[in-house]
Amino acid sequence: RLINGAPMRVTDSIRDLSDPATVDRLRELGVRYLIVHEELAKMGDITPGLKLVKSFEDARIYEVPREESGGLR
Repeated sequence: RLINGAPMRVTDSIRDLSDPATVDRLRELGVRYLIVHEELAKMGDITPGLKLVKSFEDARIYEVPREESGGLR
């Protein structure tokens, strides 16, 4: 599911990648991978709930882990 260009209310709810609640919101939206362009995002702390998959010169790709049955461990 591509959410680039989604309504502002959606993108505002996932803007803070340091907030663990962002991972939950991404899951609710059905997002599996997140591409973060360094020029467009402040690359500060990233919540440990996102798994770095690949790093490029100008972008990073994170995996949004699926919630395990019975909640996260």
